[in-house]
Amino acid sequence: MGFFFRILICLLFILPYSCLFVFANNSLTSCNNSYSNELQAAVLKRHKAAVESAHDAYSSFMGTSQENIETSLPFDVSKINFQSIAVPSQCISSIPDFAECFSNPCIHTTDPSTPLFTKEECESIIQASNDYFDETNGGKWTTLQSGRYPVCGFWIKDVPEVHLWFKLMLKQRLFPTLCSLFPDFVENISDLVCDNAYLFRYTKETGQRTDVHTDSGCLSFTIALNSPNEYQGGGTWFDMDGGKLVHMQQGCVTFRPGGIRHRGESVTEGERYIIGGFVMHRDKVEKVRMLTGLGLEWLNQGKLQGAEEALRAAIFINPYFDAAYINLADILSKRNRWEEAIKVLEKVTGEVNPRNGEAAYTLGMMKKNRGDLDGAKKCFDVCLDVDPFDAEAMMAHAILCSQCNDNEGERSWFTKVTKTPGVQKNTLASAYTNLGVSLGEQGNAQEEITMYEKALSLDESNFHARHSLALAFASEHKDYDASITEFRKAIQYAPNVEKRTRILVDLYRVTVMKVNQDPNVRGLVQDQIMNKFVEYMGEANYRELMAIMGKQ
Repeated sequence: MGFFFRILICLLFILPYSCLFVFANNSLTSCNNSYSNELQAAVLKRHKAAVESAHDAYSSFMGTSQENIETSLPFDVSKINFQSIAVPSQCISSIPDFAECFSNPCIHTTDPSTPLFTKEECESIIQASNDYFDETNGGKWTTLQSGRYPVCGFWIKDVPEVHLWFKLMLKQRLFPTLCSLFPDFVENISDLVCDNAYLFRYTKETGQRTDVHTDSGCLSFTIALNSPNEYQGGGTWFDMDGGKLVHMQQGCVTFRPGGIRHRGESVTEGERYIIGGFVMHRDKVEKVRMLTGLGLEWLNQGKLQGAEEALRAAIFINPYFDAAYINLADILSKRNRWEEAIKVLEKVTGEVNPRNGEAAYTLGMMKKNRGDLDGAKKCFDVCLDVDPFDAEAMMAHAILCSQCNDNEGERSWFTKVTKTPGVQKNTLASAYTNLGVSLGEQGNAQEEITMYEKALSLDESNFHARHSLALAFASEHKDYDASITEFRKAIQYAPNVEKRTRILVDLYRVTVMKVNQDPNVRGLVQDQIMNKFVEYMGEANYRELMAIMGKQ
């Protein structure tokens, strides 16, 4: 992930959206903004590869056995009722490709009276999924890192029984429904390919709320495999008019353009099973999405000039799609062109999409690091206006308060994080750790230790919580045994050599304190005392520190 950039790259890639900003020749850089022949060739190659891959993995027109094909009754979309939602015009114009093919209403959820799939079908797919992992992985489901979050589930193509059923459903129900709902984009189901699909299993542990994002593919669908009575929370939140939360009953499906901004809400209890699918038109090249993908790919490969050119071309073609701007600002920052990066993000937050939390957060971090604390505060305020549960923006506010010596404000923001639902565990652990430090500075030693212990209950590998707890045991409680135990645990979580050396030095000092106050040591000869010392500190730790000191 880029420098302070909260860019969600989910599944193949899932991106944020919008913007209006065309660079003047003398504005930010002399880089050509046009869509060059070289980029056109790269985009076409990428499109053909994506279509070929999708066809090989999810083609619903070949490789299926006759006994599994329902041929008796054709699927009749006209008998399906929908609950449809109109979105603001700017949401449509910000769709990266073929926005002109979509009109309101453009979010369609099947009504519970006419679900697309039966209860029995849904339950059989959940059972087949669980059986597969029982047989292949001891019942443990696979996970995939989706941006900042681990997602529990699997690519549909990887589980044979689910894969076969899904290919049939694409042909028989999903593609026909998409053709009916979006006739200006696609006329024949044979023109559609499933870019990819994933079956998600959300729990309290793995069902954390996602970032706001858009999907890969011009069209998307989400299938609800179980009833909302089986879990708490969940649903899909759409970024429009203050937000619209959509819940689905079992067997229902939501169809939408992939470029509509949304997020998945956190599951707080139970289990939620859904299938998410991303769909392309085999003959319509998604130039902006492909260019944005190329920009990210080349960025990760260190090809910064090529990445910049690809993203500028994406902006040239569609100046309303803000993912390209955010990624461009990331590249500019990596090239130490900070002023240009800030101008790009200010254009997004000031003119194009003032409610883009990703751009606002990134801009706020840049301003903070350049000493513009007031400007940074305004950016983080925007984040919380867009999303009152944005824990990262709260953490950033707390850091600003710390830099301004506003101890009360700092504690207030960290406390807000601990009371916010759906916060990622490592963020929550960091908030508790910082609260502990603040309480320790106030002289509240017992509450300080409680905060560190809460942090470690959420994230036992949190180095700063472990280190702080060890120091608190030694300095406030004179509990050298507990302190030594925590220092020895902290060593394995040290993020770098410098931190590891610091822990070893602190462990050495606390071990000296323990030996000096240990009545069992009195009367021992020097060699015996040294043996005790090494025993308390740990022989490997002692030898490592001595080796480090010897090099110095």
